[in-house]
Parts: sequence; structure tokens; C-alpha cells
Amino acid sequence: MRGMKDRIPFAVNNITCVILLSLFCNAASAVEFNTDVLDAADKKNIDFTRFSEAGYVLPGQYLLDVIVNGQSISPASLQISFVEPQSSGDKAEKKLPQACLTSDMVRLMGLTAESLDKVVYWHDGQCADFHGLPGVDIRPDTGAGVLRINMPQAWLEYSDATWLPPSRWDDGIPGLMLDYNLNGTVSRNYQGGDSHQFSYNGTVGGNLGPWRLRADYQGSQEQSRYNGEKTTNRNFTWSRFYLFRAIPRWRANLTLGENNINSDIFRSWSYTGASLESDDRMLPPRLRGYAPQITGIAETNARVVVSQQGRVLYDSMVPAGPFSIQDLDSSVRGRLDVEVIEQNGRKKTFQVDTASVPYLTRPGQVRYKLVSGRSRGYGHETEGPVFATGEASWGLSNQWSLYGGAVLAGDYNALAAGAGWDLGVPGTLSADITQSVARIEGERTFQGKSWRLSYSKRFDNADADITFAGYRFSERNYMTMEQYLNAR
Repeated sequence: MRGMKDRIPFAVNNITCVILLSLFCNAASAVEFNTDVLDAADKKNIDFTRFSEAGYVLPGQYLLDVIVNGQSISPASLQISFVEPQSSGDKAEKKLPQACLTSDMVRLMGLTAESLDKVVYWHDGQCADFHGLPGVDIRPDTGAGVLRINMPQAWLEYSDATWLPPSRWDDGIPGLMLDYNLNGTVSRNYQGGDSHQFSYNGTVGGNLGPWRLRADYQGSQEQSRYNGEKTTNRNFTWSRFYLFRAIPRWRANLTLGENNINSDIFRSWSYTGASLESDDRMLPPRLRGYAPQITGIAETNARVVVSQQGRVLYDSMVPAGPFSIQDLDSSVRGRLDVEVIEQNGRKKTFQVDTASVPYLTRPGQVRYKLVSGRSRGYGHETEGPVFATGEASWGLSNQWSLYGGAVLAGDYNALAAGAGWDLGVPGTLSADITQSVARIEGERTFQGKSWRLSYSKRFDNADADITFAGYRFSERNYMTMEQYLNAR
């Protein structure tokens, strides 16, 4: 009996090892499918080994949410087709079916114009190929109904949770509007008599599709009574009529009718005509005005922190690959500390100096104004020759912005050119020169130059700024457009 008791544990241990070994072998074996359970007429033509490949999706159409860097590109699921690329040659290895993303879907991703040019299309021009954009990773999860796309941030336009891209803007519904501002006063004289003053101004108009028709008005009424005599004065004026619409693709407004030129280079004047002008209000709030662009390369999914004297100004995650931070606030001045914290804990740091003066533009951005028409007096009548004017400012780099403009009006012409320079620690400087030529009938031709200088410097330690903005030095014969119109 004793010998049997000694042998029982050994037997049980042997049985346990056999069971564990069989389970391990089953787990290690390849995935197989029993085709006998399928009701298919031609089972031999079905290649079930493809389903054992990681990432395989059966060709066909799926309703999926497209997520780019954690954000959905559409409020509703999109119909995505999975297409198997054609293999070259009979013995060529078959490729996994790929998600067929159409050009409309690609536009919803918010790629920059340069990135869009690198996207090519296959399958008769229907499906996007992102091989020209290194670092793009597409992972389908049909079970969860999601197509996840990891896109390096440098290939994307700016995105903001509080701002919608132009592709999602709406023109609104047709309608009429009335805007008004009322102001009234009552005065009483101790010697008898009183007066009532009432003034008003505003805008009326209508909206139809992208077009906005507007008319500005102003008026007043004054009524006084003194020694039994009553006096009433009334006036009403339509000050401006104009039609305008937004052009989101160009981030600009097209305006027709009566308007005012608000120029950063030339003196302003009123006109009747047409204008095309870039509008910073179409940009996200953090992209308006001037601020430097911070670029770098993240080796992994990294955290980028921008701070100034210990105060964090920007803190965000970026995917692996090149990144570009374009959304620093335009009020940021002085030396900025940039820290890139990799996923493995490694840190990289560098510094950027910044300041601002008028006419500096963010790197890669262009601001412009194009106007044509005839000058307008205080009423609605036009005067002077037909003119055309234009100006532009281009952010060449973090340090340099180029700007210039021209006015062509027959007997009056002006040309301006200038540059803005972010010097870093010494501050920022902009300078431009304008040449004008004016021919006054019955008088000689007037030619002259005008120089303008602006400077700005931020002192972080003293929390102070020093700014010299718009100092202009003009020759005697230099004339503005307004001076020319008054002299003719």
C-alpha cells in the first residue's frame, strides 16, 4: 500500500503535464477554418488563409467613423470601400485590401496645400495613396466601426476644438436684418425753454446664400422751444450702400459698392468700386496677427511645452515626425523656452526670441488687399480718375516679412516696398519707402519720396515695451492720393 501511495502523485503529475502540453500545442497552432459549415458552391476558390493575416479586411463597403489624430473628420459615419490592390505578375505576393479614401474625404482631414499635392490616387483615381507623406498610419477596426489615421502634425493645417474649418462653414438662411443705435437727450433752461435731441444710426440689409446686401444710415432730430417759439430740425442720410460675400477658400471678402480703403501702407480714402481683401477673422483666434512659428522633430509621440519665465504658454501632444506650432498668441513677446518631452522620457530644449511691429506676418501667410474703382466724396458722387491699388505682406520666415503696394490712378501713381525684421534679442524693426508721382493739370509734375520706420522691443525683466511706430519722413513734393484729389 505504501508503494502505491508513493506512485499516485507521480501518475497525477504525468497526467497534468500531458494536459498542459496539449493546451499549449493547440494555442500555438495556426488558425484554421472548417469550410464544411459554409453553404458555398465553390469552396475551393475561397482563400481562407487571408483571414489569418493581421489587419486583413474583406473587400467591400463599410460604414466607419474616420478618426484623424483622435478627432473625427465628419459628424456622421462615412461609407468606406476596401479595395485589394492589383499585384504585378502571377507569383507576386497579394497585398492586403486598403481603405479607399476619396478626394472629398481627404479634404476633410485638413491637410495643408503642400501635403495635398503629395497625395496621389490609384484605382482609376478614386483612392488616395499617402506614401508621399512619411509617417501616415491607417488602421481599420471594422468591429468597432472606426478607421483610425495617425498623421504627423506637420502635414496638417491648424486645428482647434473651438474653431471650425471652412469646409464646415454654413452660409445661413435667407433673411432681412435691421441694426440700430439710438441716443437721446433732454435739456431744460432755468430761464425757460427746453430742447430735445434724438440721433440714430445703423444698418439695414438682407442675406441670400453667401451674399450680404447692406445699407448704412444715420439721422437726427432736434426740437427746441424758447419764448413760445418751437423749432424743429430733421436730417436723414444713407451713408453707404454695398454688397459683399466671403470667399473661404481664399480667406478673403469680396465687396462691391461704396467702401473705404483701410491701408497699412497708404493713406485711406473713400471710393465706389470693388475690393478683394484677406480677412484675419476667418483664421482661428490664435493665428491672427504675428507670432513666430516653432518647428522641430519628435522621435515618438511627444509633449511640446512652450513657456516664458516659467509661465506655460503652450502645452500639447504631437505625433511622431516633424511638427510645426503655428498657434502662439499674437501678444506673445520676448524669449520663449521650448521643451520637447519624448514618450521615453528624453527631453530636448531650445529657445526662440520674438517681438512684433506692424506689417510682420506669420511665416507662410500672405495678407493682401486689391481695390479698383473711383474716389468718392462725402456724398454718393464719384470724382477723380479710375484707380487700382493693391498691397500685400508675406511672411518669408520667422525673422523676415516682405510687404509692398502700388496705386495706379492715371495722373497719380505711387509705389511702396518694405521689410519687417525680427532681430531676436535686439527687438523688431520695419522700414519702407514710398515713391509718388502726381501730375496736376496746369501745373508741374510733383515727385517725392516718403520713408517710414517702426521699432519694438520687449524687456522681460522689467515687464515693459518700447515702441516707435509709424515715424514718417517725407520730401516736400511727396503727395498722398487724398492730397492729389484735393489739389486737382
